[in-house]
Amino acid sequence: MNFSLLLFSLLLAADGRLSVKDAKLLVENTPEFLKAAREKRCPEVEVLWSGEEDVAFQMRSRCTDSPSGLIGNYFVDRKTAEVWIGVDRDHLVQSKRLRELQRVLLKRLGSGHVRKK
Repeated sequence: MNFSLLLFSLLLAADGRLSVKDAKLLVENTPEFLKAAREKRCPEVEVLWSGEEDVAFQMRSRCTDSPSGLIGNYFVDRKTAEVWIGVDRDHLVQSKRLRELQRVLLKRLGSGHVRKK
């Protein structure tokens, strides 16, 4: 990550928004990532782009026979900490572990919004 992107994310985090690092941590705690890790598929998450409202990630398996290894595209809302799968945000990712992490991160930011299951 270059310095200007890091500085930008720190400023946004100070403005009540998740940092890119925290958003990535959420994706790394999704059921899909944890399942791929248990199956020893070497999941890896990379930032596709970052904006004021959300961050887009792509999750891939590094240990696969598939040329792309694509597991999925994820979006994290920087205000609500919601994690969505798919370009159209058609599936909200939910799990007990993820909700707890969202709660902790939002509490640290001073926001209490976590969508209930």
